[in-house]
Amino acid sequence: MTHPHAPYLGAPSRTVKTLSTLVALVALSGCAAAVVTTGAVAVAGAGIGAVAKVAGAGIDAVVPDLSDYSNKWRLECSGGADSDGRVVLHITPKGEAHQEVTVAIAKGTGENAVARTIRDALKAQLDSKRFHVEIDDGEDILIKKRGRTPDIALQVAENTVAGVRLNPDKE
Repeated sequence: MTHPHAPYLGAPSRTVKTLSTLVALVALSGCAAAVVTTGAVAVAGAGIGAVAKVAGAGIDAVVPDLSDYSNKWRLECSGGADSDGRVVLHITPKGEAHQEVTVAIAKGTGENAVARTIRDALKAQLDSKRFHVEIDDGEDILIKKRGRTPDIALQVAENTVAGVRLNPDKE
């Protein structure tokens, strides 16, 4: 069942769980939104699976979207670091909890060095039996599942590095 206001949200939506009389708009992961009204919770997003605690009501809204998963991802890095900061990535094998990878980036780090730094952090923090990580074209990082690892979702959960743009694309 689709929420009656879903067409106005600008993205596909599915009702997740019912709720009596509560109205709220909650931003999720910077890319999705949940609308809670009398009788429904609707989640809209651009292919992003999201988890939210809605208005302290103790309701977890989990919205997996099959389009979020792939056997291989390309993380495009653009621009050099104009500030110190960090990048937080969530790698989520289908049906499993996400794995968080945190990367510190120093001011003055160039585009290709940003990609190498992220690659090195992914290699250090992910299980090499489940994932293969490599650089492609100098500024792109490829993240591939190995063996029987389920397809994975990739999300940039945080990027506080001025000048660095990160764009995950399924391969």
